[in-house]
Amino acid sequence: MPEASPSDTPVAAAHPALTEQPRIAVIGGSGLYSLFDGSDDRVVEVTVPTPFGETSSPITVGRIDGRSVAFLTRHGADHSVAPHRINYRANIWALKSLGVRAIVSSAAVGGVSPDVPPGTLVLTDQFIDRTWGRPDTFFDRGSVQHLAAADPFCPSLHGLAAGALTAAGEVFSSTGTVVVIQGPRFSTRAESVWFRAAGAHTVNMTLVPEVTLAAELNIGTVNLSFVTDADAGLAPSADTPSDETADGTADTSSDSVSADLVFRRLRDAQPRIIRAIEAIVAAIPVDYEPRELIAPAEVERVLAYAVPAAGAVPADGAVPADGAVLADGAVPADGTAVVTGSSDVDAGRLLLVTGGAGFIGSAIVRQARDRGWSVRVLDSLRPDVHAAVPAAAGPAAAVPSAAGPAAAGPAAAGGAPAAGPFDDDPGVEFLLGDVTDPQAVAAALAGVTVVCHQAAKVGLGVDFLDAPDYVASNELGTAILLAGMTRAGIGRLVMASSMVVYGEGSYRRASGTGDTLRPPARQQSDLEAGRFDPVDPATGLALVPALISEDDPLDPRNVYASSKLSQEYLATSWARSTGGRAIALRYHNVYGPGMPQNTPYAGVASLFRSAIERGEAPRVFEDGRQRRDFVHVADVASANLAALDSTATGPDSTFRAFNVGSGTVHTIGDLAEALSRFSGGLAPVVTGEFRLGDVRHITASSERLRSELGWTPSVSFDDGVREFAHAPLRAAVTER
Repeated sequence: MPEASPSDTPVAAAHPALTEQPRIAVIGGSGLYSLFDGSDDRVVEVTVPTPFGETSSPITVGRIDGRSVAFLTRHGADHSVAPHRINYRANIWALKSLGVRAIVSSAAVGGVSPDVPPGTLVLTDQFIDRTWGRPDTFFDRGSVQHLAAADPFCPSLHGLAAGALTAAGEVFSSTGTVVVIQGPRFSTRAESVWFRAAGAHTVNMTLVPEVTLAAELNIGTVNLSFVTDADAGLAPSADTPSDETADGTADTSSDSVSADLVFRRLRDAQPRIIRAIEAIVAAIPVDYEPRELIAPAEVERVLAYAVPAAGAVPADGAVPADGAVLADGAVPADGTAVVTGSSDVDAGRLLLVTGGAGFIGSAIVRQARDRGWSVRVLDSLRPDVHAAVPAAAGPAAAVPSAAGPAAAGPAAAGGAPAAGPFDDDPGVEFLLGDVTDPQAVAAALAGVTVVCHQAAKVGLGVDFLDAPDYVASNELGTAILLAGMTRAGIGRLVMASSMVVYGEGSYRRASGTGDTLRPPARQQSDLEAGRFDPVDPATGLALVPALISEDDPLDPRNVYASSKLSQEYLATSWARSTGGRAIALRYHNVYGPGMPQNTPYAGVASLFRSAIERGEAPRVFEDGRQRRDFVHVADVASANLAALDSTATGPDSTFRAFNVGSGTVHTIGDLAEALSRFSGGLAPVVTGEFRLGDVRHITASSERLRSELGWTPSVSFDDGVREFAHAPLRAAVTER
C-alpha cells in the first residue's frame, strides 16, 4: 500500500513542504536529540500546534530506508523539559495529526535486574506505573473510553523489532518490564530492591503515559531501551557482589546511577542505538496497521479538538458537544458550581486564575494554555467590568458547558444554558462565582496546583462610597481565597498588586544631591492653583521624578491602594504561617486589546480609547505631564507565567514583590496624543481638572523581575498603542 499524501490530515496539509506523510515516528529519549543528517535538504522541520499546548520540540521529518519518518525529542533539543513536565498529550496528538501509525521510542533506563546489565538493549513489553499527576488520557470528559492495556506495547511491532535486531547481529533482551517513576530524581536503594522484587527489569521516567496515550489514538509503539546504569547500585544483585571495598561491602559504584554516567554512556552508545532504530524502522511494513484499541470515531473526536491560534483562545467550536447539554436558558437552582469549557485537566499542571475572564486574567489564561497548562477560571463577571452576566440563582451558580455537565471538576449537573467565556477551549474550565463566597472558592480549588489571583475591584473609582466594595472584593476576597488554599494544601500563589501601593513616586532634589525623597500628599489648594508637581520643602523647587524600587516605602493614598497593600500583607502572613510561596506583581499602567470601555474603574487608557470610540476628544487631567509606565497586557501576562514557574522552586514561607513595567517612561499626555494619532481621532484636550487621590508621577524599575525571573517586555509603546488604537474593546458595562 503506498504511503498517503500529506493532504490526508488537516495538520499535514498545513505543511506543504512535506512531500510524504510520515507513517512512522521516532521519539528520542535522553541523549538522542537528532536523527537525520543535517546536510540533507529533504529534512523538513514542522511545528504542530495542538489543543494541549506546545510539543516538547519541533518535529523533523526526514527519510530512513526510503521511508518518510517523523522525529521528536522527548525532553526538548537541549534536554530542558523534565520528565514530569513533558507535554505527552501534545506530543502524541501532533504525531497522530501528521498521520503517524507506528512509534519507535528510545529510552535510557536503569537496570534493576542482573539479566539486563549496563550496556544492554531491551525491547520493553510491559510497564509498572509509579508516576502521579500526569494527564494520562485523552478521554477524561464526554465519552469516556477504557483502554485495554494488557499488552501496552504493540506485539506486532515488538516481533518485527526483535527480528530486525537479530538480523542485524545485535545482542539484546527480547523482553523487559519497566518501572516508570515520577522523576526527575533517581530511585532510592530501597525502591530499587522493591522494583526488582516486583519482577521489573528496568526503571525509567518517561514511558508512561506516552505509550498509553499513543494506544488511545490507535498508534502502535515499540520501545528500544538502553541500560545505562545499575539503578542505585543494585545490579548485579546485592547477593552477588562484584568487587569489595576494604570494609567488605559490595562496590557497585562504577555502575551506580548518576546523570553524568547516564549521559556519558548514552553518548558512547549513540551510533549503536541509531543503527538499531534504523533497522527497526526498515522492518516495519508499508501497510502496517496498528491495533484498533479505541473506536476510530472517538479518535477522530480527539483530533477535532480546537487548536488555539498563537496567542489566542480558539475562536471556532471544534470542541465536540457529546455530553448532555443543560436545558436552554437556565443555571442550577441550588447554586452549585458547574464547569464550562470542558475539563481537559492536567492534574499536575492545573492553574486556577481568579478573575480569569477579565482584561488581564484572560490574557494570562491564553498564555497559560499556550504553554501547556490546564486552566480553571473563577470569575463573578462583575457588571462594572463585563457587559452581560448570565442570570444565576446564587453566587456559586455556574455557566454550563458545551461539553455537558459530566465534565470533570468540581461540578454538579443540572440547570441551563448561557455560553461561558472559554466554552470553545477544552483545556479551560469556567466557574461563575465570587472569591468572597467560601463555597465557590472551595469548589474552584479542587485539584489545583497553583493559584493566580487576579480577581479585584480596580481603579480609583468614583468616590469614597466605593470603599466597602473595594474592601470586600479585594481584602475579604483574598482572605477567603488564602484560607481555602490552606485547607486544600495549595502552597503556591501569584497575585496581582499595583504600583499604587507606593503612593507618590520617588523623587530627587533639583540639584541632584542627597537621597531620594517621598513628598507628602498634594494639597487641594495647590492643585486648584495648577501647582501639580511636588516641591522640595527646603528650597521650594520642583522635585525631579526618579524610579522607585520594590524596597522603597509603601504609602497608599486612596482606598484602592490601601486594599491592594492589604492583599500583600495577607499573602505575606499566609506564606509565613503555612510555608507557602507567594509573589505579588505590582502592575504599572496596563493597556491593550480587550479593556472594558466607558468605566471609571479600568484606567486612563480605557477612558481615552472609549472617548475616541464615541467620536470625542480624550480629556487629559492636570497638565498632561504626569509620568507613567504603560505596559502591554501581553507583557503582564508573560510576567505572571514567569512568576508561576518561579513558585515551583525556592524556599518556603516566602513573599516576594516585583514591579511590572515596560521600562520606558511616557506622560499621560503622550498616551492620549498617540491614541488620537494612530486612530485618526480628535486631538486630546488638556482640562486642568484633577482628582485628589491621584499621584503626580509614579514610575518604577522592573530590574528585579528581569534579573530574578528572566522576564523582559516584548511590546514597545508605539507598537502597543498603535494596536490598541484599533483593537476592539469589551462591550460597555453597567455603572454601579
